[in-house]
Amino acid sequence: MCGMMASDSERRRVARPYRREGDDPQPVKEAVNAWIAAAAAGVRPDEGPIWALVLESRNLLTVKALRAADCGVTDATTVVPNPDPEELAAIAAAAPELVALPLSSHGLFAALASPSSPERELLLQRGWSGRLGVVWLDFCGTFGASARAGRQRQHDLEQLFSQKLLLPAAAVLAVTFTTRGASELYRGELLESLVLLAEGYALRYGQRARLSGATSYCSHSRGGNPTVFTALFVVGDGSSAPSFSPPPPTTMAEPECALECASTLPEEPCALVALTS
Repeated sequence: MCGMMASDSERRRVARPYRREGDDPQPVKEAVNAWIAAAAAGVRPDEGPIWALVLESRNLLTVKALRAADCGVTDATTVVPNPDPEELAAIAAAAPELVALPLSSHGLFAALASPSSPERELLLQRGWSGRLGVVWLDFCGTFGASARAGRQRQHDLEQLFSQKLLLPAAAVLAVTFTTRGASELYRGELLESLVLLAEGYALRYGQRARLSGATSYCSHSRGGNPTVFTALFVVGDGSSAPSFSPPPPTTMAEPECALECASTLPEEPCALVALTS
């Protein structure tokens, strides 16, 4: 299935961010997943299956949220790239109908850009129209251009728009990043930069990305306690995108995992509203 397999060392390096910690409860992540699935249901077209691209682990938290929402996405129309062989095998065993591919997101977008790639041909054989209605780029780092990984994440985001991979009427795009290895001049600077990046790419390729909301919470799964941000966009072709703002995510998370949300990007980036404390 994979026409662009990397070397063993490169695959191990890229696979690290795709691995998740065990089966411990993740109430904040589950709340964010439900929030994104609700947005997908809110902008769903009246008919036809909806294809999704999600960065997922064996826990399948995002897949489970999409299953629970009436958003038109099924396992058979969900693409999950994951370069970690162990994770990919566990994903395929838990949900055999998923389109699980042994690629990083970067490799997948490169494959989709090639009309004759095995990955693109496989998706077309399964009924893919060439467009995605839900995309969640659940990254584990920043978009800083000074690092190779940051530039790759920027390139992934651009590819969504340059290849016209999103449904023209309305699509949901969620992007997650962390503050690991980054500093901010003011609270919300990194989030603001992401929003400007997404809006800029959309406009460059004749589309419109509208920010519907953003959440943040503190992660304790790795050293440094980085803040995790998820920005939710509704994307459409032409001069405007559909306006849809799903209810903010709620959670019974422990105090140290406080979830915050902004329904739109505030003029003062520090004006995020705490939902839990």
